[in-house]
Amino acid sequence: FGYAIWCQSNRDVIDKIIE
Repeated sequence: FGYAIWCQSNRDVIDKIIE
């Protein structure tokens, strides 16, 4: 389940980087 949490957090970071 840790992977799902990491993926969610990673997506948030990537979204800000792309922005």
